[in-house]
Amino acid sequence: MNSKEIEDFIKLRLDENLKLMQAETGQRVNKSVVIAAQRQALAYWHTMRLVAEKITETEVKLSLPECETPKGRTFTIEGVVDIIQEDSGMSIYDIKTMPRDYVINNSEKFAMQLNVYAH
Repeated sequence: MNSKEIEDFIKLRLDENLKLMQAETGQRVNKSVVIAAQRQALAYWHTMRLVAEKITETEVKLSLPECETPKGRTFTIEGVVDIIQEDSGMSIYDIKTMPRDYVINNSEKFAMQLNVYAH
């Protein structure tokens, strides 16, 4: 698929999802919200295209089960990632949907997830 075909595909799927949402909830979505959602989806595609085109598995659940705190409490840490498998190895992506600046400025909120992935 070329870039225009992919953009058209994204617009079509977004439109179909919005129609399904309207049918299920009975509520219409304002045209300006539809335009904003479309812009965001396309911007996301343009930003993540190089990664998205290489992803070999999506929504892979990672888990670090039955961990224990120094005080003996048991816990499990989980995350969901996308994986790119290449000849040179495997890369794990946890693509965030919030603004980049938020992720950078609040990296401590994601530290536990990063620990699971590193483990």
